[in-house]
Amino acid sequence: LTLPVLTFAVGVTRGVRIDEPMYIGKEIKKDGAQGDKPATLANCTNLEDGTPCMIVVPAVVQGNFDEHYPDAAYVGKSFAIEKRAKRDGKRYFDYMIAEIEGA
Repeated sequence: LTLPVLTFAVGVTRGVRIDEPMYIGKEIKKDGAQGDKPATLANCTNLEDGTPCMIVVPAVVQGNFDEHYPDAAYVGKSFAIEKRAKRDGKRYFDYMIAEIEGA
């Protein structure tokens, strides 16, 4: 079963409920060669329309979840996640993450 991927655009807040612990996706090889590091994924529910989906979990978001929700305590909780612009001199995007109570 393949779920649609919910993407994040800069400045757009997306609401998701994390339904299962994050996991490592499959390695994708490029023309038989070693591919990029496999993505971290999470199966979720899109709070906008209630549909099941998956998100590619950026390292910044994964680190935040691991730090603030040990032992996958984020499962069953809902979050507003917004991709922010890159800071000067950084190679990654910042993210705003807020737990949505009672969602």
